[in-house]
Amino acid sequence: MAKRATPELKAAIRRYHRDGWSYYALAKIVPYSEQAISKWCDDGLRNRQKSNSNKWIGEHKEQHRASAKRWAESSKQHIAEYGAAYREAYSDRIKSQQREYHLKHREKRNAASAAYRKANKEKMRQLDHDWVRNNPNKNAAKTAKIRAGNACPPWITEEQKQEMLDFYTEAHLRSVETGERYEVDHIHPLKSRKVDACGLHVPWNLQILLAEDNRKKSDSYET
Repeated sequence: MAKRATPELKAAIRRYHRDGWSYYALAKIVPYSEQAISKWCDDGLRNRQKSNSNKWIGEHKEQHRASAKRWAESSKQHIAEYGAAYREAYSDRIKSQQREYHLKHREKRNAASAAYRKANKEKMRQLDHDWVRNNPNKNAAKTAKIRAGNACPPWITEEQKQEMLDFYTEAHLRSVETGERYEVDHIHPLKSRKVDACGLHVPWNLQILLAEDNRKKSDSYET
């Protein structure tokens, strides 16, 4: 045991060795006990504790489940605050893990989603209606992406997707503030009979125009 370990930590580790305490019990005395044990104890201690904990849980499933339920009921605020802080700190990691999981289980998830929507048609129709009403900018961006089809390149980054959403958000805000309808236009049209080179559905090919100006521009190349 290192000389700089606090008296409380030394006492806790001695009781760990003597009585076989778990990390959970140790944490009541020493904050961040898992890191403390890994730092001050032998390398195999953590693995032995994990093995012992898994063995105990396997032999006392009902007791462990009841204990976990009681703790969750009495710690709802702590769980909510911890979850919110974790999601904010590791949002990129969470999104990456969700994408990987979805790609790995795409067929199963899509089938389950389709089955649920089929069994709850009225509920899902109302949810879809509410989402469109409450998120007109996101709905416009989603619709534009679908209409763009192959003109929406697969190499678009998350930051660029956000930039594109910002265009639709700004167009909606201008429409609300002025009472005139604004739309997001493609500077280089995605499909055109008037120009040879068509554009892509990317942020640097977007601009905001009044709806009447967008109709006049049509599929020509004008800014």
